[in-house]
Amino acid sequence: MPDFPGDVDDATSLELPGAQQKLLDAVIETGKPVNVVISSGRPYNLGGVENRIAAQVMTFFSGQDICNFWRI
Repeated sequence: MPDFPGDVDDATSLELPGAQQKLLDAVIETGKPVNVVISSGRPYNLGGVENRIAAQVMTFFSGQDICNFWRI
């Protein structure tokens, strides 16, 4: 199973893919306030850092039909 599942693949985990969790942990360890913005087509688990970040925002891909929305 690849680290970044495609449209037809099921995710085997809700963990952040690849080295992204290590990167997030390293940024948090700087001690600076961290705002996490995830733009994705599926939900992700932040590995328990929710209490150590200033804010988090989750946006989902709008899909192929978004162009019809803007034609209104």
